[in-house]
Amino acid sequence: MRESIRGWRFYDHFRSDADALARLILKASQRSQVWVVSHASRLIEALESHAGCNSIPLEMELSQTRVAGQGMLDEPPWHWPER
Repeated sequence: MRESIRGWRFYDHFRSDADALARLILKASQRSQVWVVSHASRLIEALESHAGCNSIPLEMELSQTRVAGQGMLDEPPWHWPER
């Protein structure tokens, strides 16, 4: 079965390790702006370790997602990054 799958064209570049998704996202971000919302701590850590990552931590309170540390009437504690 494994030899049969290796013959498929797309299988040559397919990776199944835990950081494969992070690498794919970082590669896509070289050509376009990418927004990622995730609860997967390993993915978040892998993306945040990259110098070009701008991270905005979110928190859930009473079924509402908010920017961490931001009150209802506060301005966002972050700014849009330079392009």
